[in-house]
Amino acid sequence: MFAPKPQLDSQQVAGLNKLVRAHADQPLAVLELGVGDQNPLVKKPVESLLHQFSEWNYVVLNQKPGPVPFNLQPRTAVIQGDLKTNLAQLACLMARPSKAR
Repeated sequence: MFAPKPQLDSQQVAGLNKLVRAHADQPLAVLELGVGDQNPLVKKPVESLLHQFSEWNYVVLNQKPGPVPFNLQPRTAVIQGDLKTNLAQLACLMARPSKAR
């Protein structure tokens, strides 16, 4: 079966490029929510950005996360399980005063 390639409009591409340039040398966490390991349309560009920017970290939340490339593993956190439950727990953690984290 043939599936057409998704198209990003020029404003979306410009916005992403602006975001990347603004944060290229800063610590940043790329949060991946529920993306299956068989989805190269999301996985490949994210992994490419992470390879380019060594200050960036990778957080994967998924029911069944796939493998993380070996060279990204030291700066990757994988949280397996129900997305709704994990996000609720993360929200509770982030709501605590900073010294409790």
